[in-house]
Amino acid sequence: SRHRLFSLSIGGTSRLAYAWLDGADFRGADLSSADLSFAHIDTADLRGAVLANAKFQHAYMKNCLLQRAELRYSNFTGAYLSGTNFTGAKTAVHACLRRVELDEVTF
Repeated sequence: SRHRLFSLSIGGTSRLAYAWLDGADFRGADLSSADLSFAHIDTADLRGAVLANAKFQHAYMKNCLLQRAELRYSNFTGAYLSGTNFTGAKTAVHACLRRVELDEVTF
């Protein structure tokens, strides 16, 4: 399948840690406070999604669209971002981008 979703989580929370999201379409979705730590996210569409307070710690994001996404207070510590587009994303200075590896990323 062109779109794959696999997640290994324990508990009844919004946690998608260790998820594999390939070609996922989350346009305009409310993923506030979602935990996508260690997730592998390839060619996902997150345009206009609400990701405030979301965790992307050590996540791998390649060719993702995050234009106009709400990213305030999101945490990308240790993430790898390649070919990801953040144009118009609402990050202000509140998104945490510590120890992030950037490759062809657009802000």
